[in-house]
Amino acid sequence: MTNAFEAPRVAYGSEPTAFIPAAVPQSSGTIRRNLDDLILHLPRTSEAVATVCAKKLVQAGLVTPHLVALFLNRQDRSSLVILSEDVSISSDTLHRFARSGSPLMARAIAARHDLTEDAISLLLARKDPVIDHILAEQSGVDLSVAALEVLARRAVDHPALAKSVLSRSDLTPVMRAALFVHASPRQRIEILAVANALGTSKPHLLVGSRIDDIRLAIETGNAPALTECLATLHGVPYDVLYRLLGETSGALLALALIAAETPVHLIKKACLSSSFRRIGMPGGVDDVLETTHTGAARWIMAAHAKMVAPVKQPVASNARNLQEVERLIA
Repeated sequence: MTNAFEAPRVAYGSEPTAFIPAAVPQSSGTIRRNLDDLILHLPRTSEAVATVCAKKLVQAGLVTPHLVALFLNRQDRSSLVILSEDVSISSDTLHRFARSGSPLMARAIAARHDLTEDAISLLLARKDPVIDHILAEQSGVDLSVAALEVLARRAVDHPALAKSVLSRSDLTPVMRAALFVHASPRQRIEILAVANALGTSKPHLLVGSRIDDIRLAIETGNAPALTECLATLHGVPYDVLYRLLGETSGALLALALIAAETPVHLIKKACLSSSFRRIGMPGGVDDVLETTHTGAARWIMAAHAKMVAPVKQPVASNARNLQEVERLIA
């Protein structure tokens, strides 16, 4: 009598897929009765059968620590099933695979709902864009301020990641403001409202020559020169600011100029000169000019400067620093 878990007598990876549903017990009771056979044959069965077995065992809630070890030792698709589900796995094991497992294994771990702060830090340290997206979309997982800061920093130049990060309810106001150009119209209006409430009107350290440089750049239509002036003024690297100012609405350009106390007629001239401007877009230039005061614009630009500044300390120790920055620029 053929064992239900026994591998087919064909070369590895070449077996037909048609046999798979019939080769695996369909009820939890049958699976439970065949656990001993599964444990015996699992190390040498095919990847396809092992993967289906892993799914059936997870669904039936029959994954034991011994089975976890057997599946993880295979390091194939069946391992990914075990890692991605909320099957009980020791923290040491999860941390080991999060740190040095294959990219697919680390991504599977990122999909779990029981991630510890250490596991999240290890996953973020891999700098894998796929992992970043998975973690950002894990609305049921509590991310520390430090982890959120890492994601927000990486999202500044990555619109798709920014969309996922902005959807999180635990994002701090500073992080949200730093992603202004990637925000939806509704999110932009919310950011502007928060900035108007938190932004102060402290005197700006502008010298006459810099104001003249901004005026000249606008009047001559010299975008690189204008970007250079604003980058120096707001503490945002030139290349980063140049990319951000290229967004379609022109709203960030208006904010940067308001923060520099640029006359309104020059702001309108600078924004209207952009062929990408969307007139009347919610959260665009018109809303910025009508609702945003100088202190609020400076607060938003300070948030950008914070999120693109080099990280001086390890991820795990950044939470207190970010909170202090928020207090100061508020």
